[in-house]
Amino acid sequence: MLTPNFELKQTDKHVILEIKAPLANIAQTELVADDFNVFFSSPPYYLRLKLPGQVRESPTESGTYDVDGGIFTFRLEKVVEGQNFEDLDLIGKFLFAHKKYQARPKIEVLDDVVPSSESEDEDEEQFWIAQQTLPAESLLTTPGYGFANKVTGNGAALREEFYEIIELTDVETTPVGERKLRREREELEKFCEDHYLADFMEPSEINAIIEFKAPWEELLENKLECKLTPEETEYLKDLGNRDYLLDAQETKSALLSLADIVFAYAYNFRTFTGENTVESAWTINKLSATLSWFQTHETAAQMKVASIRRSLIYPLYRHYGLSMKVLEDTVKILKLGRRQY
Repeated sequence: MLTPNFELKQTDKHVILEIKAPLANIAQTELVADDFNVFFSSPPYYLRLKLPGQVRESPTESGTYDVDGGIFTFRLEKVVEGQNFEDLDLIGKFLFAHKKYQARPKIEVLDDVVPSSESEDEDEEQFWIAQQTLPAESLLTTPGYGFANKVTGNGAALREEFYEIIELTDVETTPVGERKLRREREELEKFCEDHYLADFMEPSEINAIIEFKAPWEELLENKLECKLTPEETEYLKDLGNRDYLLDAQETKSALLSLADIVFAYAYNFRTFTGENTVESAWTINKLSATLSWFQTHETAAQMKVASIRRSLIYPLYRHYGLSMKVLEDTVKILKLGRRQY
């Protein structure tokens, strides 16, 4: 079954669902609105949504179909009139999630104090109940990578296909905690003093890049909203939706990895004044420790240091002032929320 392109809009009373399905079988079309869930079927199309509020089929209205455009339009009545359904343009949020990724449970000893009544052979017992520190990763556990380190078993294939980007050679065997140390050793070997000094002594071109007015700066100054293009909306639909059950540290690491990638994106955007080049994909992946080393950041400071280090070692322009400007860009992009350049 195919997932059709669709769009969600709203009024005070209704949620308007528009579905583009030019190959639909009209005779077998069915729509069901049940509480938070909406089901649409019209072979070869199938769509299942979970909305942020309750809806029901309107007894006074029915769906329409535009034959020329191949578009179904359904008006679903809000159970709570006037309720605002947030982020309806971020359609990927509402697609049914097919799989949950469960975080490993954390086990903690709450109390290891020996009662005073058991004082016999106290010295010997204290020896056997001494606190122990378990390793962060078991030797029998394959190190993970990807989003929240949930992926395993595909490291060799990734390394073979993206050998120019992924610098971590032993993806499946290098513990997560060791990746940072190996990355930093390699960065020290790759740092070129001559290139850095040349950019520092002749900064005219770099100064122009630093002074470039990025669109997110104007949006932040004027408190404007950025709207998604039809192409971006379709990409969200194709990307789909997954539910992840993450603990607090995994959530923090995932967000820091996002900031790491945003920094690399902002560097590419600024240095080429908003235009992509044949080097853009390489630049973004190379500057991101998350993408090139599958590194998991534990703190914001660690993420910032890694991003700035790599921006002074690998790309065309290597200037500390530029790196700090890109860091400002990263903060501004994150402040503006989910819909940005």
